[in-house]
Amino acid sequence: MHVLEGEFRVKVKDQEQRLGAGAVLLMPKGVPHTYRVESVPGGRCLTITVRGDFERFVRAVSRPAERPELPEHTGAPSADAMQVLKAAAAKHGIELVGPPLQ
Repeated sequence: MHVLEGEFRVKVKDQEQRLGAGAVLLMPKGVPHTYRVESVPGGRCLTITVRGDFERFVRAVSRPAERPELPEHTGAPSADAMQVLKAAAAKHGIELVGPPLQ
């Protein structure tokens, strides 16, 4: 993960840290990790993966943008949306663990 803009709080295994613009962090496959954008205006990061597992997962759960601007944040996903996400993750060899960072 390469942070381009904003501030992120990242947890890898039991280690938690904050990352700002320019920071780079390796989150190895198979190691539980999560992140949360902490900066009010949002954040942007670049994620580079290998072997395609995560890329195929992202493609499966993505949808075309409705407009060039980012959509409004609508809060946490519904229980139904989480079930769809978990099923897609499992299909691509990804296990979602929680709870998410608060």
